[in-house]
Amino acid sequence: MDGGSIAVMVVLVLIALALLAALVRSAGERGQRNAERFNDRVPFYVAPRPDTPPPPAHEPLLRLADLWQFRAAGIAYESRNGNVSRSSIARELKPGMSLRLRREPQNEFDPDAIAIYPVELEGGADLDMAFVPKAVAALIAPLMDRYAVMEAHVMKVVLNGPHDHFVHVYVEVRMTAPPEPLPPKPPRVRRKKLAADETRKEVEA
Repeated sequence: MDGGSIAVMVVLVLIALALLAALVRSAGERGQRNAERFNDRVPFYVAPRPDTPPPPAHEPLLRLADLWQFRAAGIAYESRNGNVSRSSIARELKPGMSLRLRREPQNEFDPDAIAIYPVELEGGADLDMAFVPKAVAALIAPLMDRYAVMEAHVMKVVLNGPHDHFVHVYVEVRMTAPPEPLPPKPPRVRRKKLAADETRKEVEA
């Protein structure tokens, strides 16, 4: 094999190595983008209390949760309490800012609706900036209806573009006081026993 053939083979090997490195780098970037999209689609995360024992097999783990982390919903629309877009309000938020949760049981779209108010912004106590996602509100609303105390704050604000509607606000809600206990259920009486009691009363009469 002459020197020219060896040089050609070396060039081909180098080209193949460069292509392989480019493919590996592209796969890594694509995997990172997919992971970011997946994390963006996850509606909420529920953390169980560390001081509680694991529930019995028939008890769902979500009932032991007192911490919720989620992306706020409804920011792309205008606030109902003022002529201002919710996304422009969200752009002013900073991580750590306190938020107020307000139940809306009369909401026409969802009886479990919980509105989010940016109370630390000027006039924010009267501006509904967003809502708790429906799946999370279904967990938190029954607790709030039983007077559980919830504290909320901004985790992070993500700006995905120059326009107002490209804003994502991630919120953390923690239950700081438990709800009032549910009233005890009345004893369950079997239908057959009721029918037997009624028959006995008719015979005695």
